[in-house]
Amino acid sequence: MLKVVTVPDKILREKTTPLKKEEFNSPKLKKIIEEMKETMQAENGIGLSANQVGFNKSFFIAFFNKKFYVFFNPEIVKESRKKIISQEGCLSIPGVIAFLPRSKNIILKAKKIDGQEIEMKLFGLPAIICQHEIDHLNGILITDKAKKIIKAKKEDEISL
Repeated sequence: MLKVVTVPDKILREKTTPLKKEEFNSPKLKKIIEEMKETMQAENGIGLSANQVGFNKSFFIAFFNKKFYVFFNPEIVKESRKKIISQEGCLSIPGVIAFLPRSKNIILKAKKIDGQEIEMKLFGLPAIICQHEIDHLNGILITDKAKKIIKAKKEDEISL
């Protein structure tokens, strides 16, 4: 299992480095992904970016629609003008729940582990998870965008 980096660790504020062609599909990358899944599950999370576990690389894992996803070099290519106020926790900021505006729908472009490009239309919670994790990859935390922040009770925490 990997250790989740928490604030004020400076890696959380750095923009991550995109994966290069030769880094895709490597045994090392596959091992990191498996360790990230294990860590995210153990921490009761539904999303985890590479920099949250100390890797300065542009990818994240997420769990939605009863399935694990891994997105490499992700970017939001389109987002709805319609915003919702999302209630989010974060494994890197334990004990905090932030309320912040997010786009209701997004179109995400990323690469799969083999380097093949994909594009997905995401709605609701999957869109929120991806926006949260892409913010991480750009050095942005939920507290930077929050309209309101409250202390979380341990039983209320499901973190991204």
